Amino acid sequence: MMNESSKLHRLLKNSRENGHPLLKSAAALSLCAAALVLIITRNVAFASSAAAAAPEPVPAAAEELAVPQAVEEEPAPAPAREYALLCIDGQPFFAFDTVEAASAALASYVDLFSGVGTDSAALAENVSVRVAPAEDYLLRAAQEFDDLARILLHVETVSHSHEEEFLPYESLTVYDDSMYVDEQVLEQAGRSGRRVTLTEEKALNGMAVSRESSVTVDVAPVTEIIRIGTKEHISTGSYLWPSEGVLTSKYGRRSVAVGSSFHKGIDVADAYGSSITASDGGTVIFAGWESGYGKLVKLQHENGDVTYYGHCTSLLVSEGDVVRQGEQIALMGATGVASGVHVHFEYRPLGGDPIDPLLVLPER
Repeated sequence: MMNESSKLHRLLKNSRENGHPLLKSAAALSLCAAALVLIITRNVAFASSAAAAAPEPVPAAAEELAVPQAVEEEPAPAPAREYALLCIDGQPFFAFDTVEAASAALASYVDLFSGVGTDSAALAENVSVRVAPAEDYLLRAAQEFDDLARILLHVETVSHSHEEEFLPYESLTVYDDSMYVDEQVLEQAGRSGRRVTLTEEKALNGMAVSRESSVTVDVAPVTEIIRIGTKEHISTGSYLWPSEGVLTSKYGRRSVAVGSSFHKGIDVADAYGSSITASDGGTVIFAGWESGYGKLVKLQHENGDVTYYGHCTSLLVSEGDVVRQGEQIALMGATGVASGVHVHFEYRPLGGDPIDPLLVLPER
């Protein structure tokens, strides 16, 4: 094949050198044809050699061609079981079967430190529960929760106590000279006060960490005031005869030539100038002349009664004087309308109308 090609090249070369156009054209066509033959021949040879080098395919069995082969698939892995993870500050420490079990374990732990008087109890740590797969060590930790919780968790408790204390009242005595010595008045009743102490105690896992108290006087005590009199009595409440003389005229209606037909008191006669004394202690409310009575002394006693001493010859007291029982107040005479020397004695309860003096005088 190479020799023919060489010959063709030489022929074409000679034609071009001779200069004939026809030869030149023929030579060109012959050269192209020869090149085309050469290319086809080489391609065929290459294809033949490639086909010969490739191995023959092995025919499949009839059953394999008719039925497709099944491909075995691996089973999908089972999903991981999820637990309730008890986390402290976001980090899981325990794994429980359910959220309820985790919550119950926490509540039981908090209750260990919530005794009587505890007002509030809370965990100091930030505790949360989330559901996720758990590692074995978290499951084992949950089985020892009661022991591990005392290390990892701290329960803060707050309790308040209330104590009351009664404050005794004081007693004040006031002495009053406007009251008699046997008089006593409760001017202001005493009342006990009350002091309240509020205490707040904080503890951590049952150990006290702080204690604060505040004291409030809820009710102030009221002082008792007792007023006691210092003035001595001038009246005894009983009456004595105003003179040691003789009873000459009684109380009531009578028939006399001189004086009133109704005698308002009694007459006690004695020698002229004899002593007249106060039937009971009292204050002189009148000392002077009064029609019918002549020279007269009126005494008002502490109980409000009034006694009259009339027909005196001389008065020894003045209005406003204070006299005691049996003290001399006048001298006996016969001034005013009188039938003889004597003292006219009247007794007027509470200063009203007179009654028979013999009702209050001792028997003779």
